[in-house]
Amino acid sequence: MAEFADGQLVKINQLEFAVQAESLKSGKSGMDKNTYKALKTDSNKDITYKLNKVNNIDCVTAGSCKVTTSGTLTIAGTSKPVEITFDAKVTGDKVTLTGSKSLKMTEFKVDPPTAMFGTITTGDQVNIKFQSTFSK
Repeated sequence: MAEFADGQLVKINQLEFAVQAESLKSGKSGMDKNTYKALKTDSNKDITYKLNKVNNIDCVTAGSCKVTTSGTLTIAGTSKPVEITFDAKVTGDKVTLTGSKSLKMTEFKVDPPTAMFGTITTGDQVNIKFQSTFSK
């Protein structure tokens, strides 16, 4: 839920999103299965973010703002406070949020997945990229 003045974003009252953990794909089904196991998708179907507070909205133009938020990110059943900065673009009656967040899997008690008896490994650091479009 957001508020606008003269077409410009001025306030975000509520923001939540959920992504099905098993919708994440690497292109290699064997590694995907190991990733889903590491993410405990049998009991934690979604990765979620819930806004706690908007720290800043900096609008360059009426239709383009950078928004810094504090919220709670939950991965594999572990919730952590995170700060996420994203771009908000207002076009007509649509608002598009675009951004990314780097984090370590181990911060969420996720062991980086491996394959082929540990000979193929992933790094701990991941970069999550997102884009969502909402109607005003």
